[in-house]
Amino acid sequence: MSLFVFFMIFALTQWRDYLVGERTYITLRIVATSLLVRQVFVSMLATLTPH
Repeated sequence: MSLFVFFMIFALTQWRDYLVGERTYITLRIVATSLLVRQVFVSMLATLTPH
């Protein structure tokens, strides 16, 4: 659910200054991508560890 919120922020935000918008977009994109990678990595580790 949290990843959905991060990715939907991109569509909802509008900025007056182009450079501020671009920097914010890049920052949000990096955060959302790193959260997605972390979630995939943790779930992969959970399936590989014996119970």
